[in-house]
Amino acid sequence: MNQGSYVLLLIIIAISISVIVSIITLSIDLMLTKSDRVIEKIKPDQTLNDIVNGTITDKIIDEINTLAKQD
Repeated sequence: MNQGSYVLLLIIIAISISVIVSIITLSIDLMLTKSDRVIEKIKPDQTLNDIVNGTITDKIIDEINTLAKQD
C-alpha cells in the first residue's frame, strides 16, 4: 500500500468513529424523557452547521451534563 491508501484509510476510520460517537450520543439522548431531551433544546437552524462542523456531539454532551447537574 502506498501513502495515499493509508491517508484514505485514516480518513475512513475518522469518519466511522465520528458517526459511531454521534449515534451513541443521540441514543443516550433518546433514552431521556421527552422534556429532558437535548435534541428538543438545540436550535434547528444551527443543527446542520453543527453536524458539518462536527460540534453537534459536543453540544449534546454539554446539554446532558447540564441536565445531570440539575438533578
